[in-house]
Amino acid sequence: MKKMLNYFRKTDDIRTKADEAHKKFVEARKSASAKHEEFKVVLSEIHVINKELGTNKSKRRKSEKQASTKKNREEKEKAEDIFEKFKHGKKLTTEELLLLQKHDIG
Repeated sequence: MKKMLNYFRKTDDIRTKADEAHKKFVEARKSASAKHEEFKVVLSEIHVINKELGTNKSKRRKSEKQASTKKNREEKEKAEDIFEKFKHGKKLTTEELLLLQKHDIG
């Protein structure tokens, strides 16, 4: 009978420790779930910000490209004028020659 009581006490101790461990496990899982939800909210905010930044970059690149295209067109027109002057015997500066070469005029 004594042996049986000892076994019951041991199993009772084991069960108590297991119940405590399970309780801690459940609390940790709840805490982890709460942190995961916080993480999802922050990740969503980051996604929105990245999208806005991407749109701004796209607008800036488009604006820069338009400015570059306009500058290139103006340079080409200037180079064509320089070539016309060259055809009429005007001497050209190194800068003017480089501009003709850049736009492959002549």
